Amino acid sequence: MGVEGLPQSATGQTALFTGYNAPKILGRHMTGFPTASLRPYLLEKSILRILKEHGYKATLLNSYSKEYLEKINSPRGMRLQSASSLAQKATQDPFFTIEDYIAGRSLYMDLTNWFLRAQGYKLPMVNPKINGRKLAKLARAYDFVIFEYFFTDKAGHSQSFAASKRIIAHIDGFLEGIWEELDPQLQTIIVATDHGNLEDLSTNLHTPNPVATILYGEFASKLHSKIAKLYDIPRAIYEIFSLPFDENFFPQKKAFL
Repeated sequence: MGVEGLPQSATGQTALFTGYNAPKILGRHMTGFPTASLRPYLLEKSILRILKEHGYKATLLNSYSKEYLEKINSPRGMRLQSASSLAQKATQDPFFTIEDYIAGRSLYMDLTNWFLRAQGYKLPMVNPKINGRKLAKLARAYDFVIFEYFFTDKAGHSQSFAASKRIIAHIDGFLEGIWEELDPQLQTIIVATDHGNLEDLSTNLHTPNPVATILYGEFASKLHSKIAKLYDIPRAIYEIFSLPFDENFFPQKKAFL
C-alpha cells in the first residue's frame, strides 16, 4: 500500500475494514491491535457501521467467548481489541457468543470445533464444509457479513508443515461448502487476507508477497475491475451499494482512545 516494510495485521485489517490506507496514515506497518491513531477509523468509519447507518443489515458473524468479551469491556479493553471486534463494536450491536454458535446463529473461528473442544466445550467435531454451507445460509438474512479466520496466520508463524496442511484442508472444505450453498445470482463472496504468511514456511514472519482476492457471485466482475489494494475492497463494496466514500475523513481524538 505504498509503505516499505513487511505488511502487518493492525494496519492491514484496518485498511480492509474501513477503506483507508492505514499504513500510510501511520507511516509504517503495525502489528497486533490497532493503535490510538487507527481506532477512530474503525469506530467511526468501519464498513459495518457505514452500511448500518444507511439502513443496511450488516454484522460480524464470528462468535466470542464470555471471557474475551469481559476482557475487551474492561477499563483497558479498548487497547486489547482487534480490528474486526472494533468494527463490530462501532455498530453498537451485540457480539455473537458461543451460545449463539451452538444455536446456529453465528460461526466460530476454528471451523471444526477443534479449538472449542480444547477449551473444554463438549462439542462434536464438525466437517468444515458444513460451516461453509452455514455461512452462506446465515448471510441471506443480511445485506453484508464479515467472517474472520486467522489460524492460517498462526500456522504460518509456527512454521509447522503439519499444522499448515491441516488448516489448508479446513479452509478448502469451508470454501467448498460456501460454493455449494451460495446462490451466485443473489450473493457475492470476497475472500481476502491482510498479508502473506502461510505460503512461505521458511520464515516465521509475514511476507511481502501479493495476496489473492477471490471473487465469486453476483457482483464479482464489477468488483474485479475496482480492486488493486486492500483499501480498495470496502470502497468497491460502497459502489455496489451506491454509497459515497469519505475521502476527507480525519478523526478528532477522543479521551477514551
